[in-house]
Amino acid sequence: MKNKAWLHARAALARAPLPVASLLYAGRRLREDGFVLDANAHFVCDTVNALRTGTIWETGPELARSQFERVIDLFGQLPRPMESVVDRTIAGPAGDLTVRIYTPARSDVPPPVFVYYHGGGFVQGSLRAYDSTCRHLAAASGAIVVVPDYRLAPEGKFPAAVEDCLAATEWAAGNAADFGGDSGRLAVGGDSAGGNLTAVVTQECRDSGGPDISFQILIYPMLDWSCATRSFESFGTAGLFLTRERIEWYARHLFANESEAKTVRASPGRRETLAGLPPALVVTAGFDPLRDEGRDYAERLKKAGVAVEFVEYESMVHGFAFMAGAFSEGKDLLDRIGRATKAALGNHGGSGQAWPPGRDPIPG
Repeated sequence: MKNKAWLHARAALARAPLPVASLLYAGRRLREDGFVLDANAHFVCDTVNALRTGTIWETGPELARSQFERVIDLFGQLPRPMESVVDRTIAGPAGDLTVRIYTPARSDVPPPVFVYYHGGGFVQGSLRAYDSTCRHLAAASGAIVVVPDYRLAPEGKFPAAVEDCLAATEWAAGNAADFGGDSGRLAVGGDSAGGNLTAVVTQECRDSGGPDISFQILIYPMLDWSCATRSFESFGTAGLFLTRERIEWYARHLFANESEAKTVRASPGRRETLAGLPPALVVTAGFDPLRDEGRDYAERLKKAGVAVEFVEYESMVHGFAFMAGAFSEGKDLLDRIGRATKAALGNHGGSGQAWPPGRDPIPG
């Protein structure tokens, strides 16, 4: 791994308003399917690869988690002010479960509730890592954002994350009035592994009769562990942010046996019928191994009669949303999600007055 000064210098260049990366990668930008990889994305991926220690197979879960948080520290946004950020302990399927609740501003009426499931391949990711992302989503949507600190693998093997996220969603719907939200306007969403959890939760809530989810957001979702798409062939070994080898490493930690990965609870893209699911926003990145399964899921939702907005950021890589400090496209996406959530759920009134910065420290 490169030294801290080198990494910070690279991070500063990635955030710079001048197109430094365009000069550094002139004439050697990756091209595929008529798309051209964003030069800054290439620059950030090279920096992340330098940050990672050894191969993924030489990396244990704890080190991988610290590296993930280091990426956020380098390329994430500055946190936006909220009216309040609080942690609550609820009853989970395996004991106490923490949820973090972001309330963006004072409101004259209860705002919508948006349950967000973070990414990280079911092994990485944390409340800390996703703090700035969830603050942005709360500010952009006007919704109270609830984030479950679901169990990670290998400590929490499949289906621990699914069970925790279902429990948190049911709790949010049943207790919205207690934290100031409107349970009648409920959205769920997530990125990568969180997109997988979004698909599973909406499918299982549909099949079990509730809670009633009004809107779902899937950001470059992981929907089928078979990794059999053309985009996997194109980008799985391209050395960008997400690789086939890394996904295999995630699977090795998550599943007790290979057969679990083939179930619809693990690979919700295999679900036979998608009719009756809530309206959706599906987002993909053009240079992402997961691109084609996101495209396919959006198309299948449409064919099943579900209202779908599909957006592809053609020049982007996996993970660009939570690295929005380095990507204007990441900020654009989070704002787009905010607008779509408002349109789907409505956002009535409110003073719009958030507390000044520093009034809402991140809970310990």
